Amino acid sequence: MAPTNTTVGPRPEEIIDSLTTLVSKAEGELVLVTCVDQEGYVGDTEAYASTDQPKSSLPLELLFSLPQSQEIDAVMVTSRAASSLEDVADSDIVFTKALIDAARARGIEVLDHVLVLDGEYKRLRAVTELWN
Repeated sequence: MAPTNTTVGPRPEEIIDSLTTLVSKAEGELVLVTCVDQEGYVGDTEAYASTDQPKSSLPLELLFSLPQSQEIDAVMVTSRAASSLEDVADSDIVFTKALIDAARARGIEVLDHVLVLDGEYKRLRAVTELWN
């Protein structure tokens, strides 16, 4: 009988605090794309940053290059909120919708988009209807 790999990584919700810290400390725009395997465990995370452009200027095909190269079919995206977390900015809604559509076209599911501001976060899947 072959040995079974019993080592598993964390779940997405277990790394949100770490991702929040990274995004909060970044100077400029930072978008993190975290791969999630079929069992729901976190894999690699790739960072995309700009010091002078909004996150919406990042090419969406670039954001999904890591999951595609690893044949991952689900991701969680983390980025800085465009404004207060109390009222999600229209630009964050538009960006998230574009992420979901671009991912879907590549056979990838966006599990959540976590917005970060000043060390706090909001999970858009919980507060929007974008995934319905």
